[in-house]
Amino acid sequence: MQYPKLPAECPECGHHFSEYTRPRSRMSLKAVLLVLVGVMLCVPWVLILAGVANMAGVQARGVIGPTLLALLPALGAGFVAGCLPRVLRMKCVNCGWQQTYKMSK
Repeated sequence: MQYPKLPAECPECGHHFSEYTRPRSRMSLKAVLLVLVGVMLCVPWVLILAGVANMAGVQARGVIGPTLLALLPALGAGFVAGCLPRVLRMKCVNCGWQQTYKMSK
């Protein structure tokens, strides 16, 4: 992952940013919401499969395959979210200036 040119000091007040306390990049809001939607699509199917298996008296090994199929939306959403660019937010402790930078892959 390559970082864009980050400022060494705050553009507003000139406070020097420490190299040792640089914030880490994180998933963007779009990526987090995408993973959340994928998980929300999977949970009802997994619960339905568990309930049907419990009522039918099927052993746990019998529902492993269908449960893995039910988890495919979350796996797909996680893969797509991992391809989205990450973000890094720089913030000045003196004046409150903040800026969000998109990180390239």
